[in-house]
Amino acid sequence: MDMHFLSQRKLLFKAWNTETRLLMRLDSIDCVKGALYKKDHILLPFTGMYDKAGDELYEMDVVLMGTGKFVIVWDGDPLRGNW
Repeated sequence: MDMHFLSQRKLLFKAWNTETRLLMRLDSIDCVKGALYKKDHILLPFTGMYDKAGDELYEMDVVLMGTGKFVIVWDGDPLRGNW
């Protein structure tokens, strides 16, 4: 199989610290058997989208659209990859 189309990409996360109840950026994330985790944290992946100010949008971010507030969540379909 020709894999010339594959390229390395940077994965970005924010994390909710369940002990301190603070949102933070991490210096490192652990990986065990292909699963990413950080003890006492909930990892929030970058969606690949940006708001109109150019800021990165992460899962569980709250965005304002018109008069509504919306939470960014994965739709659960890995084939569509929709946020």
